[in-house]
Amino acid sequence: LIDANFGNQQLTALLLGDGVTPTGLTDVGTGGSTLAKAVIDIPHEGTGLIHLLARGTAPVQAPDFFASPSTAKLFKDVKAKYDLVLVDATATGHIVGQLAATDAINELVKVGAVSEQTAWMREMLADPAVTGAAIVATPEEMPGNETLELADRLATETTVDRSWSCRAGCSV
Repeated sequence: LIDANFGNQQLTALLLGDGVTPTGLTDVGTGGSTLAKAVIDIPHEGTGLIHLLARGTAPVQAPDFFASPSTAKLFKDVKAKYDLVLVDATATGHIVGQLAATDAINELVKVGAVSEQTAWMREMLADPAVTGAAIVATPEEMPGNETLELADRLATETTVDRSWSCRAGCSV
């Protein structure tokens, strides 16, 4: 489970408690830690363990961080180590642009390392066997409408498949 919502670490706070800022994603991505040291094992009654990679403490700008070669390597390492990876991302108003960014970069940069990075990300995001959006909303009118809009935008503006949607509190 990766807490990649840089503006809001409610997931980490829910699992570890308020005020806890562990080493995490940004520290590994910038070379300040290893994946093995940054992943926190949290006991969970139904599943045994939840492996959490929190946001981290290294100061980064999200667009630069997610476009970096070290972050691409980090996600390849995570993919190789774990069978299922869930990434808590930004709110509905931002996620479509972030998911579509690789396509925009690919249009601008046709050769070199950046082109190779975006090709790998585009391939990964477009493969429904590898990537799917799980949309969760609270059972209220506005969040419900935003969820429907997000589902439509994911279908028309990105190559990411919608795996499932539910209201908060549902079981999967």
